[in-house]
Amino acid sequence: MEKSFSRRPVRTLSPEVARKIAAGEVIDRPNAIVRELLDNAVDSGADSITVEIQGGGIDKIRISDNGSGMTKEDLIACARPHATSKISEAQDLMNITTLGFRGEALASVAAVSRLSISSGNWKMKASLTEDHILEEIPPVQNGKGTIVMSEGLFENYPARRMFLKRPASENLMCRETFVEKALPRPDISFRLKIDQSLRLDLPQGVSLSERFVSALELKETPELFAELKASGGTEWSFKLVIGEPSVFRTDRKQIYIYVNGRRVNEYSMIQAIEYGCQGFFPNGTHPVAALFVEMDPSLVDFNIHPAKREVRFRDSSALHHGVSSTVKDYFRAYGI
Repeated sequence: MEKSFSRRPVRTLSPEVARKIAAGEVIDRPNAIVRELLDNAVDSGADSITVEIQGGGIDKIRISDNGSGMTKEDLIACARPHATSKISEAQDLMNITTLGFRGEALASVAAVSRLSISSGNWKMKASLTEDHILEEIPPVQNGKGTIVMSEGLFENYPARRMFLKRPASENLMCRETFVEKALPRPDISFRLKIDQSLRLDLPQGVSLSERFVSALELKETPELFAELKASGGTEWSFKLVIGEPSVFRTDRKQIYIYVNGRRVNEYSMIQAIEYGCQGFFPNGTHPVAALFVEMDPSLVDFNIHPAKREVRFRDSSALHHGVSSTVKDYFRAYGI
């Protein structure tokens, strides 16, 4: 049977529909909002951040920080498409030093939920189709930092809401994102509340290994982990938290790779860690580790993935060798 076909004219989408489609590339579920808003909170210079989740983040996500805060003018502009304080020119994309930089996060959140931001004595409620609503309020948090709240995720996008998981599953993904953001920053205190219950309380001023163990709620103690470091001049340096051979897993799920503060999917760095471990761990097992790389921003490109989960190195061979040799030298030196 032949299918009937009717020609449809090419049309320009309305700004509202276009923004919803663009938002779908950045915000696909509640944990994506947690990811983007935590990036902004860390970039604000905060040393205390609290995340509150209700109904799997579908009902509400509230993130408060004690960072630099936002002015009235910032609040008016921040949730507009392509609005950002992180970059101003195309060439800035090759020298990124902040976690958030696309200028799409708040606009994307506003496109798929009810977004409000309070800072100082102003509160902004975002609107897709009209000017944002700005109202004067009593100073929040003693005038320090910012409170960002997302409510009713995908209420205006039922096709996406239908594919969200149960709140318990969404809660778990939000928690994983929270842990991922808290791991590399032991200088910041992070608190996670889920449905008004405190689930994680990570104090500031601890060592990397202490943050690693407490954030992941490992059964092992921090004393079973070493903190290694090395550098390649001005191009790169790294810190590595790695467990003794008695601390192992049957898969690689607890090997974390960070580049310039962002967790990334980078198999070559996992491979470098495991090369260094060869002969020291039981056969068929994998270490528990977290690698924190700091690299010259001009030598690494994050602008290749909507969620910034992938990177492209100009040349990672020296870093790869540095990681594997540092791990191997450590285990050899201590006769493990």
